[in-house]
Amino acid sequence: MSDYQINHLEKQYGARKLYSVARLTIGSHARIGLIGRNGVGKTTLFNQLVTKRVIQPAARVLLVPQLKPTAELSGGEQVRQYLNEAFSKRPDILLLDEPTANLDVANIQWLENRLKRFCGAVVTISHDRDFLDDLCTTVWELRETQVAVYLGNYTDYLAKKTAAESHQQARYDQFAAEKKRLKKTIQKQQQRADHATVVPKNKRGTSEIHGSKPYFEKMGKKLHQVAKATHSRLDQLDEVARPKQEKPIQRAIPNAEKLKGNTVLTVNGLSVARGDRQLLQDVSLKIKAGDHIAITGPNMAGKTSLLTALINRNDNSVKWSPLAKIGYFQQDLADLVGADSVIDKVAATSIQDAETVRLILARLGFAAASWGKPVNVLSGGERVK
Repeated sequence: MSDYQINHLEKQYGARKLYSVARLTIGSHARIGLIGRNGVGKTTLFNQLVTKRVIQPAARVLLVPQLKPTAELSGGEQVRQYLNEAFSKRPDILLLDEPTANLDVANIQWLENRLKRFCGAVVTISHDRDFLDDLCTTVWELRETQVAVYLGNYTDYLAKKTAAESHQQARYDQFAAEKKRLKKTIQKQQQRADHATVVPKNKRGTSEIHGSKPYFEKMGKKLHQVAKATHSRLDQLDEVARPKQEKPIQRAIPNAEKLKGNTVLTVNGLSVARGDRQLLQDVSLKIKAGDHIAITGPNMAGKTSLLTALINRNDNSVKWSPLAKIGYFQQDLADLVGADSVIDKVAATSIQDAETVRLILARLGFAAASWGKPVNVLSGGERVK
């Protein structure tokens, strides 16, 4: 089977261009990872590949969308179900949108093995670096309306990108230094030229003034020409763009100093059940301020049920410090519905002032122009942010 070509694919929302792709190639057995910041248009690009006839020669393209857990099925069970249905249809190109988002380690391993055996091409959106390393042989980065192609897995992509950014930084530093040097040289040359036209005090009022004045004018003109030539060199410098750097996100933690080193949560003899099924029994633990805890386990083992119990249990089995403030990120993003704007939705529950809210939104990649967007039109990645 020959390779597939994508030609002249673009998408624009109002004045904002998401991407403009002149040409991309998908090998018949390719394993491609599509990466990029949230909101740049990765899922939109996938939707276009499915709905528009932009792939030549014609191919059977199947998209497995990003899935959210339900009460009936875990994320892992859902992904297995959708993928088994997808494999049974034998598509030429399989598009996967964040397939590992709700999977435990065992299910991720199952997915990797299943995809490696798949005979068609796979293009996957993912933020899972290990998954991209284990599966992909090509990385597409969607950035600033363009798709850059890197051969290799995610680690190879990162090394090449880091090297390119270092090279760009070195070129910019060299350009900035030369620009500064030429500006300083021009300033000195201009000063010398201006001073050269001034007759020295010891010659003023003497008979020599008439003979020396043309000399000083000629010297001044020559020095002005030198300054002009240097200015021309400055104008002819090839402009090098300053590399863009991500700003770190910083925020204040309420009561951080008072809590430092103290116990935030004490659990004694906690049991958790779902209906008649006992999920956890006699759990006891302590968590101190500053601890970073990971809850691991297979899908449906009760990880989310444990978190819910820790937040909602109102008995002696769960004790929170009175200084603790709890933020809960829901896996299904159920509270991000309706037409409320981004900034209104955040401000409605934030303890931060309006200026801090706007600052954090900006540092998370939400431009001011997007603050008025209703939350129900955000991409999956933007909703998570």
